[in-house]
Amino acid sequence: QSIEMTACVSCTAGMYVSVAEATACLSCSAGNYASGTGMANCVSCLAGTYVAVTGGAACTSCLAGTYVSVTGGTTCSLCPTGAYASGIGSAQCAACLAGSYASATGMTVCASCMWGKYGSTSGTTSESEACPSLCSAGSYNSAFGATSCSTCPAGSYTTSSGAFKCIVCSAGKYGTVAGATSDN
Repeated sequence: QSIEMTACVSCTAGMYVSVAEATACLSCSAGNYASGTGMANCVSCLAGTYVAVTGGAACTSCLAGTYVSVTGGTTCSLCPTGAYASGIGSAQCAACLAGSYASATGMTVCASCMWGKYGSTSGTTSESEACPSLCSAGSYNSAFGATSCSTCPAGSYTTSSGAFKCIVCSAGKYGTVAGATSDN
């Protein structure tokens, strides 16, 4: 009975040999991978993906709210305050748009200014920074995340700041001026 000895064995996934006449396979370093068998080298993970350990056979996408901006990444970082990453595999976080904010790290969405408030600065980290202004009397906004207010049309008014809608003139009255602040 004879025992068959294989002269050359392919490296398994996550391992490689880049030289001829090698006697052992090497593990891919963290941040790199070898997806198949018999690989001569490892490949760096693309930005937005990572391998945290040696001997990786595939990269893992960063979760929503995290990112890695370099190739060959070994870990994902939380998005900083004022920014977010809504999907998986992000290479960078996006700044919150004007009228919204992210007060914590690792956010997947930004919170919006409430109706009647607005702001014009992007990348903000608190409601007071993102939404510093109230719509003045005679104006309104009914949208979350607004960056400005609208003037009440003729035939309507608001008497106080921070309104989300205009009050229409009552029966028997009419208005000819936009931005009115009273029904008189």
